[in-house]
Amino acid sequence: ISPNRGLQGCTKMKTEAQENFVLAEARSIMLKRLRQPGGIVSNIGSIQQYLTMEYGALEVEQFGCMFLDRSYGLINHNRMFRGTVDSCATYPREIAREALLQNAVFVILIHNHPAHNPLPSADDISMTKRLQEILAVLDIALFDHIIVAGPNLHSMRTAGHLT
Repeated sequence: ISPNRGLQGCTKMKTEAQENFVLAEARSIMLKRLRQPGGIVSNIGSIQQYLTMEYGALEVEQFGCMFLDRSYGLINHNRMFRGTVDSCATYPREIAREALLQNAVFVILIHNHPAHNPLPSADDISMTKRLQEILAVLDIALFDHIIVAGPNLHSMRTAGHLT
């Protein structure tokens, strides 16, 4: 047994703690940028980095929402539903309820694909259109639905799935 083995373990723990601190600071900076007026539309790089950090390495599907104010600033990001390796149940009623509680004008839907395929499934597309209709009745616009697949993101708005 090496007498240095214990010190190496301490160094590794210290390095891991430092890395966690840096990641937390980076997350805080990105959220600060996104909360500014126009933050979502003027900081595309920050939103991509933030969503990749939050959803890119997850091993099961998770579904979240970003709630935005009228100036496209982030009010809040909630991870709302957790699924399995290849699906995640979503409940439009809960999404609408949370959007109203947050006083959101716009909503961005987010979910990950653990298999790293960024393309939406037929269920993803139909659920997105259904949520867009439901939120519109409440005067809340669905701004986008972003699929995070490892380091890759797919915007359903850019792909033409939102009207």
